[in-house]
Amino acid sequence: MHETLQQDSRPKELPTHSHPAEGLSRASRRAARRWLGIAGVALLAGISAGPASAEDDRDSQILKNAREDRSVADVLLFYVPNRIFDVLDLVRARVRVGPGVAVRARATEGLDVGLGSYASVYAGLPGPRQEVSVPLPVGLETYTGIELGPGDAELEGGSPPNYSVTEFGISVQAVLVGIDVGVDPLEVLDLVAGLLLIDLRSDDF
Repeated sequence: MHETLQQDSRPKELPTHSHPAEGLSRASRRAARRWLGIAGVALLAGISAGPASAEDDRDSQILKNAREDRSVADVLLFYVPNRIFDVLDLVRARVRVGPGVAVRARATEGLDVGLGSYASVYAGLPGPRQEVSVPLPVGLETYTGIELGPGDAELEGGSPPNYSVTEFGISVQAVLVGIDVGVDPLEVLDLVAGLLLIDLRSDDF
């Protein structure tokens, strides 16, 4: 009896309950670890797939051309003609015969000056094509206008010379005879890139 009272008189320990905030923090940590694991797996997958994807993109870029409908066979078939045309694109060197008086000088499109008018027949290297076309050594050329830097005033119509925006050169028409010479530094890069089947100027067949 006495022993029973002693046992009953012992203070009972109250059950401990975790604070709601502590449970929420524990759940948040579990969720964070889960998302970190998922992110790590995704990162590893991206790293492992990256080099292969970059290599595929590089291979496809090499075989691409100015026109999306070109096949690998087309690129290889026109490889030599396109490189010849790239060489011809480097320089503009032609003579003109026809009435007119004009003087033009250019150091890219933003730094050009010119004034005059003429109508002529030309012969020689036509200069940068800037599009998919055959560079004809002869043709008709007309011009009437005035140029000063980026501001140009030119008569519409006719067959004006198609200078590129990166071309340097000079053109003179003296009554019945004229000359037109120039060089385009960007065409040098286009030629070098063309050796690797990359068409910077989008002018390959």
